Amino acid sequence: MRAYSGMSYWDGYFLSIPVRKFLIQQYNKQIEEENKQANKKSNSNNKDSYIPLTPREQTAFKNKDETTPNSADFMGSMKNK
Repeated sequence: MRAYSGMSYWDGYFLSIPVRKFLIQQYNKQIEEENKQANKKSNSNNKDSYIPLTPREQTAFKNKDETTPNSADFMGSMKNK
């Protein structure tokens, strides 16, 4: 019930049961619609994400990964660098 702005816990507590039930159902519908829209957006954006990397891109990715700092550099002080 606190999802609605301006309502405290006790405001929702003192509502009649049918009104509470209605508000909860409406809130759940709203969340489901937002999730559906978010899934549609993510599905449309991820169409190209399943394309495998070319051998050249794989090599570049591996070379990039080798340049990551080792644990001693990572845990060292950055104060004077």
